[in-house]
Amino acid sequence: MQLNTDKGKALLYFEKLLYIRASEIDSRDKIIRLQNGEEYAAKNITFKKLISVFPKHDFCRINKKEIIALKIIQAFSFNEITSNLKDNAGKNLKFSLSEIYREEFLGRVDV
Repeated sequence: MQLNTDKGKALLYFEKLLYIRASEIDSRDKIIRLQNGEEYAAKNITFKKLISVFPKHDFCRINKKEIIALKIIQAFSFNEITSNLKDNAGKNLKFSLSEIYREEFLGRVDV
C-alpha cells in the first residue's frame, strides 16, 4: 500500500503493520506503527479508507481512533485488549475496545 506520509511517499506492507491510531496533532492524519518500531504519519486519510484496503482477516477497528493487527493480541476482556507489544516502561500495551466495534472484533477473533 502506498501512502503520503510525513516522510514522503511510503510503501507499507500489511504484514509489517502493528496498529494505526489517530494523530493527536491533526485527526486527519493517522500514526502507523511498524514491527521494526518505526512510525509514519499518514497524511489526510480516513480510517474508513484504511480499513477498506486492509486484509479483513488480519486487521480490525477497535474504537473510534484505532485499528490493530490481530496478530498483536495477547488477551482481551469486555472493553480492553492487551497486546504483546511493550510500552516504554516494559509493560504490555493496552487498547480500548469500544461497544460500537466489539461485535465485529469478537467475530474476528472467533469467540
